[in-house]
Amino acid sequence: VTLNDSNDLVLGNVTATGNLDATAAGDLALNGTVNVASLDLEATSGDITQGANSTLTVTAGPTNLDAAGNITLDKANDFNGAVNVLGGQDVTLNDTNDLVLGNVAASGNLDATAAGDLALNGVVNVASLDLEATAGDITQGANSTLTVTAGPTNLDAAGDITLDKANDFNGPVNVLGGQDVTLNDTND
Repeated sequence: VTLNDSNDLVLGNVTATGNLDATAAGDLALNGTVNVASLDLEATSGDITQGANSTLTVTAGPTNLDAAGNITLDKANDFNGAVNVLGGQDVTLNDTNDLVLGNVAASGNLDATAAGDLALNGVVNVASLDLEATAGDITQGANSTLTVTAGPTNLDAAGDITLDKANDFNGPVNVLGGQDVTLNDTND
């Protein structure tokens, strides 16, 4: 399913066995139950938001998100496959299961919460960072790098936190909860 709107776009209930590719020149809002195999959302000059009763399920992935403004997908969502943020200011993501972050570029804060494990599998470059794995671990794939340009970085996990690749944390790193914690920084 491909949708393009020259103004704002509001998605209600959407079910697709393939990809949903939705582009809005202004804001793009999810206001219903969206269930798709893979997802591309773009708000070329606005925000990507989610209504109070909206849910999003991506059964296979990937999920590609791109906005000139903020991206807020903080409801009872289930992302399968990698979630890539191609552009955005403040980005908020919530997953009711495991969450895998691919490539993420955000000029503001990235706030990502997973009910299970939270994995970084790509190049993540953000101004500040909040990662939470409420019942799992925070981990990093072999080729993943993490750059936090300003900070702070806040990490919270029920299990282990392992961010041991070629990372660059600027500002303080706060561990709000966790078992074994491993951090690596290529600088200070």
